[in-house]
Amino acid sequence: MLTWAGASTAVLWLATVGMMIVKAPGTVTTFYRIQAIAEAGLGAVMAISGHLPILWVTVGLTVLIRVIAIPRIVNHGITSPNTHYSAKAPMGMGALLIYALFCTIGGLLVGELGLPRPVVAGMIFASMFVSFVHLSSRYEAWSMLWALLSLDTIVDAGVLVFAPTLPELTDLGLIGISLALAVVLAFVARQIQALKNSLDVRELEELIG
Repeated sequence: MLTWAGASTAVLWLATVGMMIVKAPGTVTTFYRIQAIAEAGLGAVMAISGHLPILWVTVGLTVLIRVIAIPRIVNHGITSPNTHYSAKAPMGMGALLIYALFCTIGGLLVGELGLPRPVVAGMIFASMFVSFVHLSSRYEAWSMLWALLSLDTIVDAGVLVFAPTLPELTDLGLIGISLALAVVLAFVARQIQALKNSLDVRELEELIG
């Protein structure tokens, strides 16, 4: 089961890195879905290995809310998501990948600090660090909103690993936050487009700095 948990968190990390470096909303949506599926897989592993059938509720809600509902809600707020594109950022994609490497090393080192399941914990911390870099390194409005949703998913995955016996309301609350955040961000995206007729960072210079 530890191997499957490690595989799930590795996919979570890969999807997080993918969300940081892609340049179009349509592609980042795919990575978000992969990230959510990885979280659901992690929840399934924890439910089986920890004999915690209540976690299957989290798995089901993760699929329904994060894999299906949230991408539809957010992309409804982003008019014609496949038409938005931007390569403008304070650093190049090569630099972002180097930062992702450092974040991964740092996360794995944190996982070795006496935490249970050190590799799994390390990959979750690495994903979290990458998500923080994403938030501070990309200027596109659509990329920022997906970074926030990504971070929320990673935090929920961390809860599954570090505190699987917490009341189910904790997981339900985090999933509910994701849903509410998606609705708010979709509304914000739609309002920005109504005012600026674009989500391209090259047309939204006030977001820079």
